Amino acid sequence: MVDGEEPPLRKERESLVRDGLPKQITIEKDGYKSEYKAVYQFQRPWYHIFSWIPFGILYIPILIDHSNLAYDYPYDIILEEKLLKIPERGENEREVFLYDIEISASNDDKVGGLIFRSYRRYLNKRARPLSYSYFPDFRYTDTELIENSLNEVLVEGGFIDTTVTSTIFRFSYANNLILSADIQKVQHSMVQTHFSLVDLKANWELKNIYGETVFSFTTETKSGEFVVPRRYFGIYTERNPSFIYPANFAEERIKATQVSVYLAMIDAMEKGLIQFMENDEVRSLISDRSFIKKEQEAEFIILKPSDSSPDRLSEAIEGVVLIKTEERQGSGFFISEEGYLITNYNRIANADEIEVVVSDGSSHEAQLVRKSKLYDLALLKINAESIDFRPLSFNKSIPDIGSNIFVVGSPLSEELAQSVSRGIVSAFRESPDGLQYIQTDASINSGNNGGPLTDENGGVLGIVLGSIRSLTIDGIGFALPTQQILEKLKIEFQDEL
Repeated sequence: MVDGEEPPLRKERESLVRDGLPKQITIEKDGYKSEYKAVYQFQRPWYHIFSWIPFGILYIPILIDHSNLAYDYPYDIILEEKLLKIPERGENEREVFLYDIEISASNDDKVGGLIFRSYRRYLNKRARPLSYSYFPDFRYTDTELIENSLNEVLVEGGFIDTTVTSTIFRFSYANNLILSADIQKVQHSMVQTHFSLVDLKANWELKNIYGETVFSFTTETKSGEFVVPRRYFGIYTERNPSFIYPANFAEERIKATQVSVYLAMIDAMEKGLIQFMENDEVRSLISDRSFIKKEQEAEFIILKPSDSSPDRLSEAIEGVVLIKTEERQGSGFFISEEGYLITNYNRIANADEIEVVVSDGSSHEAQLVRKSKLYDLALLKINAESIDFRPLSFNKSIPDIGSNIFVVGSPLSEELAQSVSRGIVSAFRESPDGLQYIQTDASINSGNNGGPLTDENGGVLGIVLGSIRSLTIDGIGFALPTQQILEKLKIEFQDEL
C-alpha cells in the first residue's frame, strides 16, 4: 500500500508518482504485523546526463534541473527484519487484556533525538543530535489510542475473546490476565522534515485480576518509518506546483511531526507487545492451570461452632468489621469466637499489613490464614481475646426470589461502618465456571465488598462480591451463597463432622 491506497501499475510493476512528496509504504500480510517504510525522491537516474544535450559544456541544466521528474525514489525498498508473526492463543491458554499504559519518559534526559539532514544521510546512517524536541508533552499524551492498537493485536491473536457477550461475569482469576506497560525511554529520529521513527524502551507487567504482578519484562524496539502528514505542510495546487505556506506554518509543522512520532510510538509498542507475548515464560504462565488443583487439594480447616450466634439482625451487626489495607478498604464478618473472619480476597490483595476495625472502634492486626483467588475469598484471623463480639451463623438454605435480604458493611468510609441496606433476592445467576450467584437490588458499592448478605435474623446467606470481578453494576449486586463459601475455603465446623 502507498499512502493507504493500491499503487498504480507500470509495466506490470507497482510504481510511485514522482510529485516531490514523501510516500508512506505499508507492507501487509495476513497473520503478520504490518511494516511501515517511508521513501523520498533523492537521486537522479544515471541517464539524466543526456538531458544536458545539446547544451554541451554549459552548466545551466545541471543547476536548474530540479523538477520532481528529475529525481527518483530508491531503486529497492529493503526490510531490515522479517515481518513479525502475530502470536496466537493456544486452546487452553488464558485471555490477556491490556489495561493500562503509563509514560514515565519525559522531555528531559530520558528522551533524546537525532536529525538526518537529508534522505541520503539517513540511508548512510549519518545523524546529528536534535537541538529541539518534537515530542508532545507526555504529561498530557493520550494513551488510549496506544491501548486500543495493542488490544487489537491481542484480538487478532485470539487473546481477547470478542464472542463473549456477557459483561457481568467477563473476568475471572482462572481465565484472565491483565497486561500493563510503562514507556520508559523514547529516542526520536527525524529525516529532514519528511518522516519520523523512534527507538523505544518499555517495561511490561503481566498481572492477575487482583493487580498482583506475576511477570515483568523489558523490551527495546525500533519503529517503522512514518511520514509527517502532508496536510500540515501547506496547500499544493496543480497551477502552482509549490507549497503555499500558511502563516502558522511552523506551529502546524510541529503538530504534524508530533503525529508521526505518536504513530511511530504505537508501532514500536506493537513490536514490543509481540516480543513480550512470544516470551517462553509468558506463554508458560498463560497456559498454567496448576493453581486450580492446588486450591482443590487444600486440607479442611476445622473451627469450633459458636454458642452465642445472634438471632436478630441488630445483634449480627456487631459481628461485621471494617477491613483496611494501604490501598483499599472493605467489609468482613466473624464466623468463629476464635477470631476467624471472612472477606473478599480483592480487599487484601497485595497488602503487607491487614487492619481490622471491630464494632467498638478498636483496631487489630489480622493474619491471612487461607485464600481462594479463584473465588475471591479470604479467611483471616485476629487475636480476639479482648474483643466483645458475636460471630455470625450461616444460613445454608437457598432464599426464595422476592424474599427480603440485608447487606451489612462500610459502604463509603470508616464513619459509615456497620451500615445496613435492604433489598430483595431478584434472581439467581450462573457464571461461565458453573457457580450460582444470588442477585439483589440492595444498595452495594466497593466498601460493602466482603460483607455479609443476611436474612432478617442475621443469618449469613452469602458474601457480597467485589467490583474487581465486575459483579456490581447499575444498582444490581451479587453474592456468593454460604455453601459455596465454606466449600471453596475448605471450612468445616466441629458440630458438622
